[in-house]
Amino acid sequence: GKSWVPDGINHEMIGADLYCQGAHLPLRLLRTLQFLRERKADWFCVAEYDVLFLKPIPRDLPEGITAHLAGGKPEGCHCNYFMHGPWVCDRETADTIVQVGYEILASKQFDASPDCFLGQIVEKSKIPFHSDILKSYSRNTIHGETWTKEARDAVDAGAVCVHGCKTADVFEALTR
Repeated sequence: GKSWVPDGINHEMIGADLYCQGAHLPLRLLRTLQFLRERKADWFCVAEYDVLFLKPIPRDLPEGITAHLAGGKPEGCHCNYFMHGPWVCDRETADTIVQVGYEILASKQFDASPDCFLGQIVEKSKIPFHSDILKSYSRNTIHGETWTKEARDAVDAGAVCVHGCKTADVFEALTR
């Protein structure tokens, strides 16, 4: 879609650039993890286009999935909590996410949002979920003076990443 990938960066286009329409985004997430599992890495990081990395991801994360706990049960969703990316996991956890994710899709009782779909997977599979390790700040979209200041304060306090950076103004406020 509208994403730009710098020259020389290994990437794979996985699915159309659509929002929450049926199983579209859950399938994109599962296909992304399947693509990554074909590589020789032991750890994976899946991030949406609006995640800004300000520091390297720590190398000593525990097994399971590390992400930002974004909230409790959204109205009308099957999960009891949801998580914003980046989503970082080891190879074995990625295998479990893919397997359980397809089982949930087959049940026809899935959440169309990948944030909530991952919550469903973690709950069903009992994957260890670590929300307090990776320092981050997250909003669906950072806008306005208050949220921009909160994000900047998180950066100053050592945040590894910020989710919701969608404009040049916010980018500049976080990187200056």
